Amino acid sequence: MPLCSLALQGIPLSEYSIKLVRRMAEAKTCEFVFPNGNSLKHLSGAGMSSVLDRMGYKDVITAHGFRSTLHDYLAEETRYENIVAEMALARGIDSKVERSYRRGDLLKRRKSMMELHSNYACSTPQTKVVSIAG
Repeated sequence: MPLCSLALQGIPLSEYSIKLVRRMAEAKTCEFVFPNGNSLKHLSGAGMSSVLDRMGYKDVITAHGFRSTLHDYLAEETRYENIVAEMALARGIDSKVERSYRRGDLLKRRKSMMELHSNYACSTPQTKVVSIAG
């Protein structure tokens, strides 16, 4: 994804993520935040899985597992409504009626939710938490 399009698409990033994206921009090798290191095009759909495999997490962690972990954390440890989590995960709204009434983007709530999750994810690991070294 091009660096400039993050703000244009209303993607709520945590402060930590913003710092990371800025560092990536300084080391910019092409127009994408997370480029494919071989082709300098965007990272493919399987790119995250490849990165995890190279880090030694093959068959331990999946890209989908990150999404699932975020959803579980939000449901079990916060008071954010499910619709906020669903929007953060870019899932569609199944109900045709609800879809017709849902006009907002919940951007402020998604931003605070992502900040909360970032603080949690970047904190000192607790028991039963697998640290991911990068």
